[in-house]
Amino acid sequence: MPKKVAIIGAGPSGLVMAKTLLHHYPPGHFAPVIFESRQTVGGLWAVTGPNEKQTSFIDAEMRTNLSRFTVCFSDFSWELNVGGVGVDDTFPRAAQVNEYLDKYAARYIPGHVLRLGCRVLNTRRNSDGWIVKWENDKDVQKEEETFDYLVVASGYFSSPHIPSIRGLDSFSPERVIHSSSLASAKGRLFTELSNLPGKLLVVGGSMSGAEAASSLALASSSSSNNIQIHHLATRPFWAVPTYLPDASSGSFLPLDIVMYDLARRPHGDIQYSLNPTAPPERALLVNKYFSTILGSDQSDVARFSHDGAAAAADDLDQRPPWVAVTDHYAEFVRAGDITTSLGRVEAVNWPAGSDRGTVQVRESSSSSSTTTIKDVAGIVLATGFTPFNALAFLPDDVLAALEYAPDDPVFPLVLDEKATFHPAVPDLGFVGMYRGPYWGVMEMQARSLAQQWDRQDTNATALQMRNPRLSLSSSSSSASRRTQFPMGDYVGLMETFARELGIQRTSLLFGTETPPPPPGGKNERTGPAVPVRYSVQSTTNNKNNNAEIAATHSALSDLLRPAGERWPHRQHALSQAVFRALHGSWRVEQKLGEEEEEALLFSGSATFRPRAVSSLSLSSSSSSSSAGIEYLYHEEINKNSCDAVFSISENFIHINQPDTTLSRHIEFVAIHPDQDQDQDGEQYQYRHSARGIFSDNPSKKTCEYVFHIKGVQIVSWQETIISSPSEEKQIKTYTRFPSYK
Repeated sequence: MPKKVAIIGAGPSGLVMAKTLLHHYPPGHFAPVIFESRQTVGGLWAVTGPNEKQTSFIDAEMRTNLSRFTVCFSDFSWELNVGGVGVDDTFPRAAQVNEYLDKYAARYIPGHVLRLGCRVLNTRRNSDGWIVKWENDKDVQKEEETFDYLVVASGYFSSPHIPSIRGLDSFSPERVIHSSSLASAKGRLFTELSNLPGKLLVVGGSMSGAEAASSLALASSSSSNNIQIHHLATRPFWAVPTYLPDASSGSFLPLDIVMYDLARRPHGDIQYSLNPTAPPERALLVNKYFSTILGSDQSDVARFSHDGAAAAADDLDQRPPWVAVTDHYAEFVRAGDITTSLGRVEAVNWPAGSDRGTVQVRESSSSSSTTTIKDVAGIVLATGFTPFNALAFLPDDVLAALEYAPDDPVFPLVLDEKATFHPAVPDLGFVGMYRGPYWGVMEMQARSLAQQWDRQDTNATALQMRNPRLSLSSSSSSASRRTQFPMGDYVGLMETFARELGIQRTSLLFGTETPPPPPGGKNERTGPAVPVRYSVQSTTNNKNNNAEIAATHSALSDLLRPAGERWPHRQHALSQAVFRALHGSWRVEQKLGEEEEEALLFSGSATFRPRAVSSLSLSSSSSSSSAGIEYLYHEEINKNSCDAVFSISENFIHINQPDTTLSRHIEFVAIHPDQDQDQDGEQYQYRHSARGIFSDNPSKKTCEYVFHIKGVQIVSWQETIISSPSEEKQIKTYTRFPSYK
């Protein structure tokens, strides 16, 4: 008899669980059924489904904060399945992720397995297994069925978290929104507040807080209004852009390809480590890494102390690092478009008859000192999500066995260290139910559960011995030592799961990675820990699977080609990184002529002001990548002004100067270690050379660029234009003002 498995949720975790049971075991061995309350698959990513009653928490135009090589499953390629995916879609839009999951379900999940529009009301566990009771939204008919196993794949981010804040209900309801509703509400907010001086206060740090503040700053920069953006975070964080420098080559790659490089791990088996808290020495190492790769300690951005000033280095660097993936937040802060402060909201007040309110902030949990933010016209709660609704269908006795804590959104349940099961309830599994789930880890969790149930390995004592329970919810460490993502050791999870499941990682050359050991006996590991490198054979159609795997491997190999090769992926990544780093104000020196003593020298300033491109509305623009953003460039030199528009296409930065013959695009041609770098030879300092190609008579003009980049920041850059062989060179050198760090 087939082993019946009820899977709650048709998001990525539910789909990969069903696919694993159906296609990696003999036909008829497992009989999965997916229950999904919505009328479409995709879970959080279901942004384009027909006639949905629910509104998605994310905007269809929002891009992922990890590349498509991480946001995928091992044997289903973006390249072969999602139309139009190219270099410009290294970070896919939510609508494309939705399409990917639709195609994945169509390929692997038969229609009879999917029960869409079926909301699970409750479950009961008895000696026969699990009784699942659900309601069909078409006829509101209640039904129930018995299963051998139950998988919770209903999503960690199940509902927006609205904190309990004294006086919040005094604010006008239309002036308080959760960040998950920002895409749809942003245009309305700006329309209502366009003639009202005041502040939009973003409450909450980390991912959603930084992105909400950036998105509002972009909308403000794109329009004329008096709105100020104020961002209140509870702790310092690193603002990390989507493209980071590669230490060895100086070129730029997606942040996950850089950060999850196996070569960064020490020699020996890579072992997963659960980290609810981080000791000071570990925090120090990771903070040093971010400071180096970003080229700045970001003390002028979001690395602040409780009094708003730069924190003492020793204190700040020993705190567990928190991260926000955001391309433009740092430069919006440096430009003064976002004001930042540290603290926690204690109370809000909206006086009767007033059009603005006040917010009282406690500066730290250990301090009684408070400050007041005045003239608040609206509040955006970037306070995250809770998983509690996703667990509501579990029976009370099971929740008790799992030590359910309804007041702990980080560890609502006590599970094994990989958040997959609990030995006291061996016929219950969890996939993707942890803070910050990765698709590759979901796939590994699904494989682990399937293997365990295939072997009928349900002896609680044996499981207890192999997977010691960790009482995660009762840490005695200070709250300041708690990490942002307790299961954030993604590389460790992938490698440990692979070793336990007998999966051999493949090389980037599409073969088993068994390189000969170099002198000293160390077996070098290279490249990122992405899902395609941990694929397994199917029991249904290996020919198709191999084609999918080969397509992803080929695209990944193109991405990782040597920096010396002028390859579209390298051109795209470097253009994105440079374009992002132009944001803000620059000091400009202009000279005419080649010889220093003969040159005429002028000085002035230039500003790159971002705006949403005219083809996009304010509600759909996002600052999570440079797509959909252009700069209004304004220059003042020697009482002369100059204006231009800088934009970016798939591979190039474009400069449009109306009414001139100087419109051009920038093509990068070479990378060299920067000879002007500090004497201590810091990493990530390179000189990037480029040429400008004019749209009008390109053969009669020449243009050269040199960008000096440290980490992700442009330290200085130079533009040289020769309009004709008989004319003198026009050389402009751009440097940041002293206040820029």
